[in-house]
Amino acid sequence: MSNYIIFFKLFKILTDKEKFYSLFITFLMIIAMLFEMLTVGSFLPLVGSIIDENYISNFFKNLGFNDINISFNNMLIILFFLFLLKNIYLVFFNIVQTAFINTVSLRVMNTIYSYYLKQSYEFHTNRNSALLIRNISESGVVDSILLRILTLINDVIIVLGLIILLIFAQPLFTISTIIFIILIILSYNLITKNRIKIWGKDRFDTSYFLTKNLYEGINAFKEIILNNCSNFFIKQNYRIKKKLLDINFKFKIIEFLPKYIVELLGIIIVILLIYFLIQVSDNPKDIIPILALYTASAFKIIPSLLKIFSSFQNFNYLNPSLDIISSQLNDYDYLINNKIKQNKDSKPIYFDKKIEIKNLSFKYPEKKILLENLNIVINRHNFIGIKGDSGSGKSTLLNIISGLIKPIKGEILVDGVSIFENLDKWRNKLGYVSQSVFLIDASIKKNIAFGADDSEININRLNTSIKNSGLKSYIENLKDKENTIVGERGVKISGGQKQRIGLARALYFSPELLILDEATNSLDKKTEKNILDELLKMKDKITVIIVSHENEPLKIADQIYDLDKIHN
Repeated sequence: MSNYIIFFKLFKILTDKEKFYSLFITFLMIIAMLFEMLTVGSFLPLVGSIIDENYISNFFKNLGFNDINISFNNMLIILFFLFLLKNIYLVFFNIVQTAFINTVSLRVMNTIYSYYLKQSYEFHTNRNSALLIRNISESGVVDSILLRILTLINDVIIVLGLIILLIFAQPLFTISTIIFIILIILSYNLITKNRIKIWGKDRFDTSYFLTKNLYEGINAFKEIILNNCSNFFIKQNYRIKKKLLDINFKFKIIEFLPKYIVELLGIIIVILLIYFLIQVSDNPKDIIPILALYTASAFKIIPSLLKIFSSFQNFNYLNPSLDIISSQLNDYDYLINNKIKQNKDSKPIYFDKKIEIKNLSFKYPEKKILLENLNIVINRHNFIGIKGDSGSGKSTLLNIISGLIKPIKGEILVDGVSIFENLDKWRNKLGYVSQSVFLIDASIKKNIAFGADDSEININRLNTSIKNSGLKSYIENLKDKENTIVGERGVKISGGQKQRIGLARALYFSPELLILDEATNSLDKKTEKNILDELLKMKDKITVIIVSHENEPLKIADQIYDLDKIHN
């Protein structure tokens, strides 16, 4: 039953177009089966004609074709062209099938990746990134499962076609053999399926811990070197990887055992067939063509049975991965439909007058109130300073203003419209520079014009943002100028340069509201003053919120809010 559920799960994952295409591939499989029946069936008259020169004509007469008389040599030529045509067709079929699998796999993987990138700030803060990476990586099992399902259908069709051919040649023995093989397959599957399900779940869970350890070890290289604790992560990796390999080892044993079972069954069936034919046949010469037909069929049936065996086992083993993929795709559809509905119902946001923070309260789960009944008015083109002790809620307030998290009470209005009415439009008006700027392993230019292709980068805006962020003199002294690679997370440049790139990124997109969360703290005083002076020159174009525990950046503020005093 579980195998049928997997069929249903996978079919549900497919789009309507992909479902139609899968039916088309099934039709191609039926044609492949007819080719197999023709090529294998042709051995019967061919081998028979070696013993009796009239065998071919008699064979076709028994089929009702009295006028067909083909010589042995012509039969060889026909057989050659049949095999040639079959193999050309199978090459075409496999190209079509592989292209289909790749298309589905690409869509599934990209959809899950899109689902995570379109999720909320809270979604990501409540989940380990290794878990998300594991899930994205596991989307690759769609290739394996889809290929195995298509192969399974193909093999079942071929086996059924050849069984029909064998029933036509020797009904009693064929039907008895089929019942015997089915009982063996069902018994083996019944014995192993629950064990394989458990191993599949263990593999899925263990792969997360392996990814987590690798991710943490690679990203904590500085701390590992300074604390001389590399052995801890190496031992962790060894232990987790060994557990994963042990699970795969046990599964592989269960997976390859059917090969020897089926081969043994094949020998038993051949021996029984010879004995059966000797008992029922009056002429020993009649045995050879039937034996040749069964032998030729066995070359196709045995590999197909092995793949059918293997497919059923892999379905149980990979089922946990398919469950998470199916769940994430359903969640993605819900997310997109919900966004479309929100966009239809959303109001436009214009920042022409002021931002009002009204009676705003916030607390993290299972913690005390962090912000309570907060009221702040920020007029357009004003510079607002926010200060307070560590833990007073400065960064939290900025996260709420930028729409990353929602308050438990109160609202943030921009010209009378709540920012949560249309977050996408609101965020398009923001520039945000955090305490820790994230940089990708690319050029300075690509990090400033974050998320834009080279062809989409506006050079004038790039140069202006470089000048206003104090990066110009630094970049001019670099060999590759703005094309200099900063390294992963900006490891090839100083902390101050990272902050300036973050500021340049925020300014590049011409924000109406610029949020600086301790953004100048890692800069030297001279550079900090130059940047603040540049910001003052833009006062008629931009509104700025500055959070800092230093007094210097707050000097450019028109008004300063101390969260400690507001709370008290």
